Amino acid sequence: MNFLIQPKKYKSLMADKGSRIHVSTNPRSPVAEAFRTIRAAIELSGKQPPKTILVTSSRTGEGKTTIASNLAAIFSQSGKRVILVDADLRRPAIHSSVGIPNRLGLSTLLRDSLQPKDVWKSYGNSHKS
Repeated sequence: MNFLIQPKKYKSLMADKGSRIHVSTNPRSPVAEAFRTIRAAIELSGKQPPKTILVTSSRTGEGKTTIASNLAAIFSQSGKRVILVDADLRRPAIHSSVGIPNRLGLSTLLRDSLQPKDVWKSYGNSHKS
């Protein structure tokens, strides 16, 4: 299955004052509907929906944070439990897209032998369980 997402085409649509989670602030927009379509395609891509989704690219500025954040929000809005991990140890950006501090994260978890529950953060209407 191939998806062609052109972030530059939607750059003006996605620029909501610092937030990259367009689907939360504009749930009825064409962009939010496009993310719901991608979610449906992912869920229907096999006998069972995938448990892990990786968003990656070879260069900076191609929309990884925007795509990952919005996909996580769309899956969460459908009632799924979502864990969004920013594994970019050089320039993490997920924390800024959701507006949370970046004091503890993946590198702290790995370096200090912490438990995941010690570093994860809730966003929006979610809760830790």
